[in-house]
Amino acid sequence: MKTISPAALNALRDALVRIYWYKSDLRSFVTACLPAAAVPRTVNWQANKRDTVNHLVDYLAARPSDHLLDTLRLMEEVARFENFRHLQVLDDGRQKVKLARAAVEALKTHVAGQLQLVEEQKEAKQRRERARQTRLSNVATQERLNALQADYV
Repeated sequence: MKTISPAALNALRDALVRIYWYKSDLRSFVTACLPAAAVPRTVNWQANKRDTVNHLVDYLAARPSDHLLDTLRLMEEVARFENFRHLQVLDDGRQKVKLARAAVEALKTHVAGQLQLVEEQKEAKQRRERARQTRLSNVATQERLNALQADYV
């Protein structure tokens, strides 16, 4: 099973913390990007953002067989983030926008390589499905041959 590099996970953590100032906005973004099953119930959305994000990313990273594609989707959505107007209106907004843009750019450097994992996972899934279909077809053919042989006998 392929996994996401620790550097990419750290870039995701940093970008998630920086793209939204308010935790409620961060929560809305995350829950819109991920299926409900990928967001653990143990995430404390009232804790500080960094702890919340660390818990979420650690949870996803610890279960690559279940959440690799979810994590990659979240990374891709964050890497596409371009509108930082909501940060500009805050105190020291220019600095917050600058840090958020830098964090998203840092994540983008990792996303291209990580998205290759998605393609590999999809191809592997397609190969498994084709092999399963072939096995089912072979079983059905064998059953027909057995039935013909039984009729012949």
